[in-house]
Amino acid sequence: MVVTIIAFIFVCIWVLMDTIYFSKPPKPEVLWKNNKIPTTIGSNCWQGSLKGSCVDYVYASPWDMGLKNGSVRVEPNATITIDFNKKPLDGSLQVAEVFEDGEEEFIEVNRNKMTVPDRKGIYVYNITSVALIYFHY
Repeated sequence: MVVTIIAFIFVCIWVLMDTIYFSKPPKPEVLWKNNKIPTTIGSNCWQGSLKGSCVDYVYASPWDMGLKNGSVRVEPNATITIDFNKKPLDGSLQVAEVFEDGEEEFIEVNRNKMTVPDRKGIYVYNITSVALIYFHY
């Protein structure tokens, strides 16, 4: 009886964790001086322990998707920090500046930090990463 109850509790916790934590892709938290910069999630594929899915969120150009939440004013040469609720694989974090014509140019990211240009303007960035979650049973 005790083993059955413990097994039931374990299964409930596992399903709850999979539903809440593992079944959703990591979303970056982008910060400047502890102020959140809003992000828009794009297309992704994600595999939890119980189910997987691919979602196509491309409903506009990357430029327009980046402007969806409005802009945030930051200082020239500001350092922006990119954190994830699920740590990306080492070396998989990439950031590209997106231009209005659809072109992209990768920029340097060092330890989850990037620097914005020193000239005024509107800048949109595409942040990508790969994250793996390991399950131990």
